[in-house]
Amino acid sequence: MKKIVYSLIFSTGMTLFAGLGVVAFGLTAAPSEADAYCRTYYRRSKHCYYRFGRRYCTYRSRRYTSCRPRCSVRRFRRKYCRWVPGRNVRSRHCRTRRYYRRGYRYRNRRCYYTTRYVPGYRKCSYRWYSKRVCN
Repeated sequence: MKKIVYSLIFSTGMTLFAGLGVVAFGLTAAPSEADAYCRTYYRRSKHCYYRFGRRYCTYRSRRYTSCRPRCSVRRFRRKYCRWVPGRNVRSRHCRTRRYYRRGYRYRNRRCYYTTRYVPGYRKCSYRWYSKRVCN
């Protein structure tokens, strides 16, 4: 009886320990790669207004974030996007769009990354009107 109890305690303890180790590793491994492609910078602009016939000027600094180009661009892929899986894996999470320009039709595949966790993906999403949004 004692042996059974001890083995049960030991096995549950080991599974908990292993689970915690996996969670800790997942938390430490992911963010360094995820933070790499968005940069925040500030741009100062002069803002002037007139009050009671006099001109007042103030400086405002606006915050911008610049994200590196999409990982489907082949040139940047080797440099930045090693974590992007192969074409057939990515296509499952992508929507294809068609663009029309100067009368002829060409297809451009734009990738909408899922915000849910897919192995090998980071939390990034593309908007159709702007650059990549990284969170």
